Amino acid sequence: MNPMNIAIQSSAGVFWTIAYILIMRRAARDGIYGMPIVALCANITWEGFYSFVEPPPHPDTGTWIAQVVVNATWFVFDLVLVWQAIRYWPRAFPGVPRSVFYPMFLGSLVVAGLTVVLVNRAFGDEYGVHAGLGQNVLMSALFIAMLNARRSSKGQSIGIAVSKLLGTLCAGGGAYLYPATPELGEAVLVPYLTAVVLVLDAVYLVLLWQVRRLERAGAPTPALEPSLADVPRGGTVPNTSTAEARP
Repeated sequence: MNPMNIAIQSSAGVFWTIAYILIMRRAARDGIYGMPIVALCANITWEGFYSFVEPPPHPDTGTWIAQVVVNATWFVFDLVLVWQAIRYWPRAFPGVPRSVFYPMFLGSLVVAGLTVVLVNRAFGDEYGVHAGLGQNVLMSALFIAMLNARRSSKGQSIGIAVSKLLGTLCAGGGAYLYPATPELGEAVLVPYLTAVVLVLDAVYLVLLWQVRRLERAGAPTPALEPSLADVPRGGTVPNTSTAEARP
């Protein structure tokens, strides 16, 4: 493998590992999950498939082992994120009963897993490039949606946003500059999806920075009702209504 490609792909692995660690740390600190749940389902199914079902067929044994180890490590990180999501989801969805949330969560895992497999078959995506970039588009859009829904930086940080952006830049850039197969070198979706992810990540970074600036200044941010700040860790929405006065 080209030394520059090794450096770029290694950088992608480092940045994404940093992002994972920061997400887990922030979620534990704030008491709310840090990765959008549907994106988490896409992530863990991709890493599970390309770690244990069909690892990328790198011709170099050392590269193959390194890739599988990295993917498996991220899979373990995703298991931690799944545990955090199961533990903290009532704070994000206080009005959703367990009988609704858990089937939706399992359904999202099934749909995500089938999508990874079908994209693999349809595109001959043996290195997971199309599925990986596609799920990153989903993830980047959902981070923006999560910030909008929470109207706060809870479970999020500038470090997470920057690490994710740089990780995708390195991964997508490496796949475009040093394609693993001739077919990937001609794939128009690779640069397109990479560009879409980078634009969405940049938008998210700017929006998060603005929210953090308002929080530091003590200025209120427009909030949905009930505000996330009003929901305790148990997930019960406080009743702020006042009873009508009776004669």
